[in-house]
Amino acid sequence: MADLVNLEALRNGSIDFTWGNNGAATQTIPLIKRDEKFILLVKNTDVVEARIRVSGGIYSAGVLGSIYKDLVQDAMCAIGPVEGSRFKNVDGKLGVLITAVNDGVFGGTVTNVKLAVIELP
Repeated sequence: MADLVNLEALRNGSIDFTWGNNGAATQTIPLIKRDEKFILLVKNTDVVEARIRVSGGIYSAGVLGSIYKDLVQDAMCAIGPVEGSRFKNVDGKLGVLITAVNDGVFGGTVTNVKLAVIELP
């Protein structure tokens, strides 16, 4: 498990980003500011369909549960904007899981599922 690097969006501006090279099926997103909002960009270049799950957190809004998106080969998506208050865990991070579409172990190459985190202003 490793922390993804958050990229801070600029209001009325633009930012450059590169896809994260995640090496594990479980990633974390560190949230430093209060009431953070972010967008998770995902690109699946693997031949195996992948499910991206942002796990529900421990605070009151966490009872709303996780959200997920299934992606076939060469598909891209944006998840969110989502709020840290719903997904933040006790360590101040959000959990992102890469699984098979049945929530089992991902059968492809995890590094072929690219992630980028855009923190909104």
